[in-house]
Amino acid sequence: MALSSAAVLLTLQGYWFKKAFEIGDQQFEKNVSLALRNVAYTLLKYNSNQSEPIDMVSRLTDNYFTVRVNDNIDPYLLEISISQELKKHQVYDDYEYTIYDCWAKDFIHSGRINYLTGKSEKSRPIKEFPVLKANYTYFGVMFPDKNAGILNDMSMWFYSSSALLVVLGFFGYTLLTLFKQKRLSEIQNDFINTMTHELRTPVASLHLAAQVLSKQNKEMEENRRKRYLEVVVKESNRLQEYVERFLQIAKTESDAVVLRLESIQLNAFLTEIKEDFNIRNHHATDRIKLDLPGKQFELVTDTFHLRQMLFNLLDNALKYGPADELITLRLKVAGANLMIEVEDLGPGLPKKIQKLVFSRFFRENQGDRYEQQGFGLGLYYVAQMARRLHARAGYRHISGHTGSVFYIKFSLT
Repeated sequence: MALSSAAVLLTLQGYWFKKAFEIGDQQFEKNVSLALRNVAYTLLKYNSNQSEPIDMVSRLTDNYFTVRVNDNIDPYLLEISISQELKKHQVYDDYEYTIYDCWAKDFIHSGRINYLTGKSEKSRPIKEFPVLKANYTYFGVMFPDKNAGILNDMSMWFYSSSALLVVLGFFGYTLLTLFKQKRLSEIQNDFINTMTHELRTPVASLHLAAQVLSKQNKEMEENRRKRYLEVVVKESNRLQEYVERFLQIAKTESDAVVLRLESIQLNAFLTEIKEDFNIRNHHATDRIKLDLPGKQFELVTDTFHLRQMLFNLLDNALKYGPADELITLRLKVAGANLMIEVEDLGPGLPKKIQKLVFSRFFRENQGDRYEQQGFGLGLYYVAQMARRLHARAGYRHISGHTGSVFYIKFSLT
């Protein structure tokens, strides 16, 4: 709404500028016509000519006026009269003039006057003046900088318009800042709510297990005790994973991550990633499909962080992809780049959020709820670490059907 209002105001400003310029041009024509008419009367009076020609002043072009005299024209008197009358009628522009003699059927004199100095300057060649084929003597006056003069007279309009544009600019910037802060506030509140919900489950489970075990009931079955101890271990690991994830993000943002670079064979590394992911997600065994080129590729990188990045991408594919569909882990060459891709056959991402998925705390919501649990940090970590590894993380939609491809792009050069 605010942006629409600003656009309307700018359109109105453009319209009023055009109208103001047209009014300035009309006033210019009126002032010049009155001034040149008086010049013609001065010349006729000088020649003791009592006639009064009709339609004495004509505007041939935007900045060229002709004045019908049909009598001898003294160049010196003409120049003085034009300067005096233009000044009297508040026309403060340089001008060029020429005299056309109907007997010679040609221009016989020309000159140029600088308004600021009042001195004559070199005029344009006579042949460059517009020719009015007439059977009477006339003089022509041209204003080379006419438009600049009108714009200069509109200086107050420019100042007020510029002030309005500055105010509109600050207004728009303030609105964008407020919207951005509102969005950040919503994201942070959502993150806090999600973190509270996610942490509540393991903490509650640990509390319950600790209470049962603290009773030291000798009659408790060994299998039952073992189950409670497994709960303690499982939920402790879960909490540790959350803490490690937050610490990773904090280190990444502060550039405190120490990279341990080493050369690896990517084909073998991705095969290992598949096997490790299957062990961590036993319910998803055999859902990961490898698509590797026949050629072996080496890459100098930090294996720990690259492993975490790929696990994050595979976790996302597992969350959002159909339960029985394959997830493809692919290595391919695209031009001068080496691409590691994770492809799923899920619903894909709406176009409006494709550029937001790598933002901190971002999660796609479905109405008032979120489709999957999480903190919105996984893809953010992938993008930040890709930057640290001189790579780039990205997303593309699979043309022709549903599905998503998240990739990490390394340069081969």
